[in-house]
Amino acid sequence: MRACFSFRVFTAACVLAVASALAAGCGSTAGSDAGGAGQSSAGSSAGGAAAGSSTAGEPSAGSGGNPSAGSGGGSASEVTLSCAAYASTRCARYQQCLPFSFGLKYGSLADCESSTEQSCPLEVAAPGTSRTAAALRACAAASMAQTCSEWLTSTPAACSAPGTNANGAACEYDSQCSTTYCHRAADGWCGKCEARTPVGGHCDPHEGACTDGSNCGHSCTEAGPCPKDEANWHCLSPKQENEACPFGSECRSDLYCVSGVCRKALALGEPCGDDVVLCAPELLCSSGANGRTCKMASYAVLGAACNVSEAQFCNASGTCSDGNGQAVSGAGTCKSAAAPGQPCASGCTAAAKCSAASICVLPVAASTCQ
Repeated sequence: MRACFSFRVFTAACVLAVASALAAGCGSTAGSDAGGAGQSSAGSSAGGAAAGSSTAGEPSAGSGGNPSAGSGGGSASEVTLSCAAYASTRCARYQQCLPFSFGLKYGSLADCESSTEQSCPLEVAAPGTSRTAAALRACAAASMAQTCSEWLTSTPAACSAPGTNANGAACEYDSQCSTTYCHRAADGWCGKCEARTPVGGHCDPHEGACTDGSNCGHSCTEAGPCPKDEANWHCLSPKQENEACPFGSECRSDLYCVSGVCRKALALGEPCGDDVVLCAPELLCSSGANGRTCKMASYAVLGAACNVSEAQFCNASGTCSDGNGQAVSGAGTCKSAAAPGQPCASGCTAAAKCSAASICVLPVAASTCQ
């Protein structure tokens, strides 16, 4: 999640980009989240939205074959019970710590829990994974003990145990790799185990490659977006409150760089003037009866009216569309995201991702990755 929110400029266009990244897993690894946001990339979520060894989308039941056969992660009943406990914790933290992003991806808490319970056994069955029934229970307990600030910035050790697959081995989940990082293409479920990027190393803000506790930030000083493919993107150790911050993305997730110093972000209802970047994550600086204040963006249910220009988006990965089903930047109607097997011009449901052929596809069985 850290890479998703490294920009921290939540204009309407930015929220759309984040919503899209969450639905696609923000370029992080597939499968159930790891329990914290620490090793995620732009939804990721481990333990939460797009956090920990985060998720690229929860696969549907049956998409990965028999989840318990030969996995070594515990009996089928043990895995089922542990996955249920893990799903309950993961979704509760996601909804509590990132309520707006949660609503964009899921229609309800029950939707999140059901989706997570379906995907969880698939990771337990993956070759080389460290995910077991016992590990899931430990991860859930450790995640619940975290504050939201901790959950957004650091993955508990119980949620990020290394797997047995060496660098270069095929993978679909971070938990399969001895490095705890599976690098996958944005349009594919399978990838290769790679080393995590240390602090100071170059990184892509849409991947979750930085070492736990650091985030992919930029050293751009000019106004406007910072190109992700330039060498000025690198893994940063978050600066704490009152520490100097030459660049805004260096501050801890709940802080902002104001006049070169990391300071607390503006809370809901606080005046924000013309500086739209100072509101806390998931808040927008927008006009109202009391001038420009930090407000929570809203989302509408599928089939209801939406207006992107007024920060009213669609929940459950839906798209604000016109009468022809095309995405709009203003007023429209919330249209359901494309299901697996359908063209993904309007985005895919949380269970799928957009393939190179522009079709929404479910995950493959990790054992088939080459």
